[in-house]
Amino acid sequence: MLSKRSYLAIAAIGALLVLATVLSIWLYRPRVRAQHLLVKVSALQVGKSTFDEAQQLAIRVKATPSVPCSSSGCTWYVRVENSPIPRLWRGAGATFSAEFTVKDSVVSERGFGYQVGTGPNISFAEVDEQVHWKGNTTEPVFVNRVITAADPYYRVFVRLTPAVPDETRKRYLSFDFGCLSKYGGCQNARDLLPTVDWAEEP
Repeated sequence: MLSKRSYLAIAAIGALLVLATVLSIWLYRPRVRAQHLLVKVSALQVGKSTFDEAQQLAIRVKATPSVPCSSSGCTWYVRVENSPIPRLWRGAGATFSAEFTVKDSVVSERGFGYQVGTGPNISFAEVDEQVHWKGNTTEPVFVNRVITAADPYYRVFVRLTPAVPDETRKRYLSFDFGCLSKYGGCQNARDLLPTVDWAEEP
């Protein structure tokens, strides 16, 4: 038979395991939600998906619509942040967001943003897709890296079109969602979107 001390030890271990599980779920919840959001919104096809499909998705991911919102024009926005996690663990914190727009009954744009901290001088990675881009944007993929004297991996903007190869789109949507859960968080755009080749000229 087990002694009283053994029972207490087993109970204590069980309690610690339960606490560790709860803490893990709490820490990883923003990461899981961000991954889920990326998968769901990525399923929308720019230039093909309809207003009804976008609206149904918006309900599922709890996205906020613009006002007014109709098949002639509407933009939905949703974000996931890790601010509930104590700053001592998360550092500056991170926020992942998704936005999608319908114009004339068809999805015309879809974008994702991922940032470190808050304020005007934050480091971030942004990936947007449209049927066509105005100006000097190279299609089907355009990457603009922004560097500063203080941070050589400050910001990155990626512009895609539906003509981009699937493997290229997958590459530029490979965000590191570990920034939402790991100790100390992340520091800059290279951490947020590590698949960008920073060795190339900006």
